[in-house]
Amino acid sequence: MRIRSFTAPTNTRAMELVRADLGEDAIIISSGKTDDGNDVRIVAAVELHTASEIDGSIVQEPEDNTRLNTEETVRQALVYHSVAPRLISKLSSIAANSGAANPTLALAAAIDTVFNFSSLDVASTPAPLMLVGPPGCGKTIVAAKLCTQAKLAHREINAVSCDTHRAGGVEQLRAFTNILGIELITVDKPESLKQHIDLDAPEKLQIIDTASTNPYNEAEMDDLYRKITASRAEPILVLSAGCDPMEIADMTRFYGDIGVKRFIVTQMDIARRAGGILAAAQGVPLAFCDVSVSPNVSDSLKSLSPVSLARLIMPHTDQDSTNQQNTEAAQ
Repeated sequence: MRIRSFTAPTNTRAMELVRADLGEDAIIISSGKTDDGNDVRIVAAVELHTASEIDGSIVQEPEDNTRLNTEETVRQALVYHSVAPRLISKLSSIAANSGAANPTLALAAAIDTVFNFSSLDVASTPAPLMLVGPPGCGKTIVAAKLCTQAKLAHREINAVSCDTHRAGGVEQLRAFTNILGIELITVDKPESLKQHIDLDAPEKLQIIDTASTNPYNEAEMDDLYRKITASRAEPILVLSAGCDPMEIADMTRFYGDIGVKRFIVTQMDIARRAGGILAAAQGVPLAFCDVSVSPNVSDSLKSLSPVSLARLIMPHTDQDSTNQQNTEAAQ
């Protein structure tokens, strides 16, 4: 008896493959969906009649276990991280066909295909940078980290705070700028902000910390947009890790409407799920910028890459990153 398995998108197509290869006398042993649920697999057999066929005794094609194991490993990791089902299918399928040496590198290849990455170069960024985002995401700490990095790079700094309504908003950033010997300018209205941004000084790192905005509040988003326009700054969204994927996907669309192109992830040291940041990147889409793995201002932001993000999502499937925690993987 000769046994073979056939995989095709539909049952009809799978049966056509059975008949074409084994003939009309083929017997169906089993049929059903593949592990990913996207295709149909039929196992069929045919009796042997010739001496040459009998020499082979029982012939069964081996499964491609490497591909299936990679796809399933990636899929399980993404499910754990609460990634949207459609994105899970897309990433795991690309990973399975990447030919990478292990599941982590396979996921990295898939991430590189689907998402964009654009890290900040604090030492040379010419345009003013405006940090925007919802409440509690850590914009002020990110502003302080960027000022610290620029100071260490011996770059002149222009620090501006628009967070004048929150209790302690200005004072929090001023505590850091005073240590660095930087004057902090406070601004309330878009018209005033325009006066304090020097567009003819690309040698300066100009950081603008804004008040938290509710993306569903039209008045707040309009005020933020007018500040972006007045300063001609690049708005960079700051989001905390561990956020709900569906909520953050809704939010980022509104920030995308006012010109946000990339985002910084904070609180990576206390998050155990990355589904939210993948949803944020996919929706608009937004480019992954940098990541904060510590609340300490002296600890600089870390660049994020497809490989570091893949290691963060599945740290136990790469020999080089076994047992690493999120804070190590992000580095």
